[in-house]
Amino acid sequence: MPGNLADLEFIGEGPSLVALCILCIMTEGLPRELNDPTVQIERSGPDVVVPGVITRSVERRERELKEEIQALQEVIRSMDVIMSTRRDFLKNLSLGAVVAAMWPAKCTAGTENIKGELPTISLGKLEVSRLILGSNPFFGFDHGNPQASGDKMREYYTEERVMAVMDQAAEHSITAVWTPCYEHWIRVWNRYREKGGKLKIWIAQPDRLPMEREIKIAVKNGSKAIAIQGIRIDDQVKDGKWDVGRGWLELIKSHGLPAGMATHRATTHLEAEDRGLPADFYHQTLYRPDNYVREGLEESLATIEKLHKPVVAYKVFGAGRILPKDTLPYVFKRLKPKDGICVGVFPKKRDEIAENSSLTLKLSRRAPRQSDL
Repeated sequence: MPGNLADLEFIGEGPSLVALCILCIMTEGLPRELNDPTVQIERSGPDVVVPGVITRSVERRERELKEEIQALQEVIRSMDVIMSTRRDFLKNLSLGAVVAAMWPAKCTAGTENIKGELPTISLGKLEVSRLILGSNPFFGFDHGNPQASGDKMREYYTEERVMAVMDQAAEHSITAVWTPCYEHWIRVWNRYREKGGKLKIWIAQPDRLPMEREIKIAVKNGSKAIAIQGIRIDDQVKDGKWDVGRGWLELIKSHGLPAGMATHRATTHLEAEDRGLPADFYHQTLYRPDNYVREGLEESLATIEKLHKPVVAYKVFGAGRILPKDTLPYVFKRLKPKDGICVGVFPKKRDEIAENSSLTLKLSRRAPRQSDL
């Protein structure tokens, strides 16, 4: 991104897009499409992000704005500002100042990220933010994520970046991170705590055998809750070994920690409740990792609606296949206030933490359904 507006490219012989915005603000208005938050303008040269999802070419944009440009040129000629060239004028304006002035509230209502204290849920005796930071991208578990391969994720997520992302999450009032008990994670987590990291809660998800050893590692290194990984639970359920899962949960609780269990199946947690397994909370996949289809989402949400204990949903975005704005409104409509979500981030191209936190905050403010009460 350029340091000042003089570095920006201009559209043809007319004023630049940013200059047009400045002039429109001065005359208390924006061109029709710039006032539409669903439109994004594509241009050559350094990038300036305009909120939206629809991309239009410079050529088409020039055509559509031809009449507006002509009208604005009249404004330029009548401006009471003396400048030798447009660039001389723009060099005196910082990009940040113009962008801040350029998007008044009336133009960005409903599209801007907001910041505030996230609501909380209770996992047993542990209170955590309704939005929890997931960790699949930390370890390169891409599951076919279209944003990046596993190698790209591992390259991006150095130890320092993992710690920086946790701090950023905490700044958006996310209070917990959910990860396995791998040795390199333990190293990062302990370094992070020693440095006074802002995010204070680690929810461990042991996924290796023997499970007793993994639980011991989590306890020793300061996890505040432990949830057995879904594949390990599903393997025991498939073989009818519910008592193995029960034993793992009881071991966690013997250390005074909240105990949870995960699954990739739609009915496991309902069966666990029927069998009286001593879980304090559940970890339920939404989009199943075998196919990531809508049917799996609907089955999982139907299950969550029937569960009495807190549920933390994961694979909420289908491993990066679905944008937060396209699924979170529907997901939160189906969840109860006792339930939360756990999502990983790969914030290389956009501020996913701010986006997820803002949406969670907005969507959690809805009036409770009758079934919530």
